[in-house]
Amino acid sequence: YCKRVLVLLRPLAAATCFALVAVCITQVLSVYLPKAQGDLINSLVVEDAESFDRDVVVFGSLIVGVIVFSAITSTSVTIMYTQLYTNAAQTLFAALMSQDIAFYDNAMTGQLTSRLTNDLSQATFPIPTMVNSLLANTVMLVVGTFVCVTTSWRLTLLSFTFLSPVAYITGTYTRWASTIQASQWTYISDAQGCATQALGNVRTVRSHCASDIELEAYAGHMQKSMRIGIKNAWGQGG
Repeated sequence: YCKRVLVLLRPLAAATCFALVAVCITQVLSVYLPKAQGDLINSLVVEDAESFDRDVVVFGSLIVGVIVFSAITSTSVTIMYTQLYTNAAQTLFAALMSQDIAFYDNAMTGQLTSRLTNDLSQATFPIPTMVNSLLANTVMLVVGTFVCVTTSWRLTLLSFTFLSPVAYITGTYTRWASTIQASQWTYISDAQGCATQALGNVRTVRSHCASDIELEAYAGHMQKSMRIGIKNAWGQGG
């Protein structure tokens, strides 16, 4: 997924780089903030007026920096996602319009419109999360590890013994969930395609008394999607 994201973000290199830089700066300042607060408290405990004044200035500057760069990060990531969604929607629609006629004969209208709405949203929605969470947590891990090692390498080593199993379990769940979520959205697309066909040809459906058949077909797709969603919920809760 990360490789595909890089391909999608290639036309938005400038906006993406600006957003990534803002995220990195925000996280570096946020991680160092507790260290500055600890130095401020130590200066207060030892009653060192000169160090206390210097630490107050550093602490206040960090707070202002975090506030400013947090706002810049939020704005830049939102702009990047808006441009990305627009470009992806235009590219997808152009690809759908350039298919052979046989493709439209075998595809339901609802499935195609679902690709432009639900599926496109689900494909692009994790990207801001990756920028705000994955990159931010990576920077936090690197800077936080440096700060922790300089403070106490023994406690840092102890914390990694607990993080390793959590990282392995999270990776295993992510691979499993990505597979079943793809099936879930496929069933939702099928249900939307069934509904679009039924509503678009409602006179034919009514004249043949086939409303119950259409309802059964729609309910079947949604029930399959619901069962997969429940399975994913159990896995996420576990």
